[in-house]
Amino acid sequence: MAEAPTPQTRDFTAPILWLWQAGLRFGGAIDVGCAEGYFSLALAELGPLRGAAILNVDAQEEFRAPLAAIHEAIGGHYRICAVGARDGGTIELYRGAHPYWSSVREPGDRYWAAHNSLCEAESVRVPLRTIDALVRETRLPGPYLLKLDVQGAERDALLGARRTLEDTAVVLAETLVEEFAGVHALLAGAGFELFDLAQLHYVESGVLGWFHPIYLHARYRDLRPVALWDPALNELALDLQRARHARIEENIARSLARLRAGEWPPVPT
Repeated sequence: MAEAPTPQTRDFTAPILWLWQAGLRFGGAIDVGCAEGYFSLALAELGPLRGAAILNVDAQEEFRAPLAAIHEAIGGHYRICAVGARDGGTIELYRGAHPYWSSVREPGDRYWAAHNSLCEAESVRVPLRTIDALVRETRLPGPYLLKLDVQGAERDALLGARRTLEDTAVVLAETLVEEFAGVHALLAGAGFELFDLAQLHYVESGVLGWFHPIYLHARYRDLRPVALWDPALNELALDLQRARHARIEENIARSLARLRAGEWPPVPT
């Protein structure tokens, strides 16, 4: 049996640290679907969010205590609500067997199929806000780092953040593979460019399941170096390409020799 691919272990905070070290500074950070709120706290400790105004948002009361503790220690804001494309009223939140999986996607949706239908029978109605309204309400200063971990509601969350995106430098979104195209199209239309991919997760069958794309607004594109390697390494880069060329030619010769000898393995029909 073929071995499953080894998951990528690059943490999604690494690109944020790289951008900060390259000179990018955030006035505010918005973590939607923040759970306990550790993401913004960790980046405050490491440096990129030190002194930035933090807005933590989650729809579940279970996380109120740690969010309040963070607020008391470093200031900022937190809200217990869902986010979407409209501001006001309530929305049904369907509880997962673990709070991390809770979603506004209804039972029977493909989101829950991905979680083996581990959706509890109970649901709760929670306040619904837009990111734009929360940013305006808290007077959060930009430019923003916007993180989304909203279990299938990324597109609606972004539709309610059009004004906020105008002053956002970086967007980080946990995304199921099948949700990526819609998220990418919306962010590309708002002037963002794909900067990095982090925490690639492969499901048990061996295919890519979800990952964290990181987007940088085009106004900051000069932070990314154009050169793919240091010019001092030019000769080494050429040597590597020559070695790769020779290795591929050898592999071709070996494969064709196995074909002629009838040694290619049978494949199921």
